[in-house]
Order: sequence, then C-alpha cells, then structure tokens
Amino acid sequence: MERPQRHNDRPRPSEPGPNPDRSLAYNLGAFFGEIIKAVRTPVDVPAARQPPVHVRHETRETELQTQDGRVRVRRTVVDEVERLRD
Repeated sequence: MERPQRHNDRPRPSEPGPNPDRSLAYNLGAFFGEIIKAVRTPVDVPAARQPPVHVRHETRETELQTQDGRVRVRRTVVDEVERLRD
C-alpha cells in the first residue's frame, strides 16, 4: 500500500515542480541572473536592408454596373527591384 504524499516530500525526478530545498532568495537570484545574462549576451545584428527601388507603378480603374449597384474595380501593379547582398 502506498503512503499518501505530503507537501514536504521531495519531488521524484519524474515529477515536475520546484525544488523545496532551494529558498525563494535562491530562485529569485537564479531568475534575475538569467535575465542579466541575456541582456549582456551580444546579438547578431543583420545588415541593414536597402529599400526596394520602384521601377513601375500602374493603376487601372473601371466602373461597372452590377445588380447591387455601381462598383469600381481597381487593379494596381507595382514592380520593384531589390538588391541582394552576397
């Protein structure tokens, strides 16, 4: 027969949960230590991308009569050139 688990029993390795042997101060120190470590770690900054160059911008509009009334159909085509760095 299994004994009932009490709140002060150590968690078994297969059971997730906080370690009761560590104090609140220890856990807070570990938490803020990870944040400080993340802030101090350099981040690889990607090279700045050049904005695309617009080659052509074309808009066509047409008004049509439908059963629901008049509608405007608009088609816009934008051609761009983007320079890629090797």
